Amino acid sequence: MRYRKRKRTGPTSRATAEQDFQSCRFLQEIYLDEMPPHQTGFISFLPDNSMLTFLGLRPEKEVEVVTRQRFGGPLIVKTNGRYIAVSRTLAAQIKVVNFLPPEEEEEKNG
Repeated sequence: MRYRKRKRTGPTSRATAEQDFQSCRFLQEIYLDEMPPHQTGFISFLPDNSMLTFLGLRPEKEVEVVTRQRFGGPLIVKTNGRYIAVSRTLAAQIKVVNFLPPEEEEEKNG
């Protein structure tokens, strides 16, 4: 039995992701646990925890907060098409840069 290769769903190359990162206008740098649900940003700082890189959380990677669990539960975060549960204490150490794409910024200002 032969297995099929999966199609890549994310950016086609690292250069494309870096161009997206550079083309956005940065608003502010906040901690991941302060981000509201369904908001997207880029990771700017990670604590020294080797498990985060295995989960796909790396600097300059796009990350979206999907949900915030009640009663101090974890944050459900989406990165590279994967959903990851991150504890609040760990999320309080991860810095994220919120961004606004150039098109939305022009609509907001104009």
